[in-house]
Amino acid sequence: MSRHCSGSPTCPVVMHGNESRCPDHAKAKRKDTDLLRGSAQKRTYTYQWSLISKRFLAAHPVCGERHDGSRDAVNSLCVRLGIDRAAECVDHTIPKSQGGTNDDHNLMAACRRCNKWKYDTIEKGNSARS
Repeated sequence: MSRHCSGSPTCPVVMHGNESRCPDHAKAKRKDTDLLRGSAQKRTYTYQWSLISKRFLAAHPVCGERHDGSRDAVNSLCVRLGIDRAAECVDHTIPKSQGGTNDDHNLMAACRRCNKWKYDTIEKGNSARS
């Protein structure tokens, strides 16, 4: 399926696959997001975190997977819906901004969709917890 870049109504770039924005508009969107959330560095994500994240993701490649191999239905929409999707990032179940740590017990593998869903619903206080 092909469609035009969603970054601007006048962008002539035709997108293929899952991406919705051309590289230029994707970069601009990330910059805007960093201005709102603060850059990864300002949110205290360091080189050490990148090592922890890569190690955890290699050991737990499925969205919603916790340190002990269990699946987290509270913090993962994929688990709630019974979907097995590859994890793309590592999420803190208790956000660092709320006192969470980088300890494996506080980490969960997540796809980008679930990471955003958790941030938008649980972390912003629009709790979707049951």
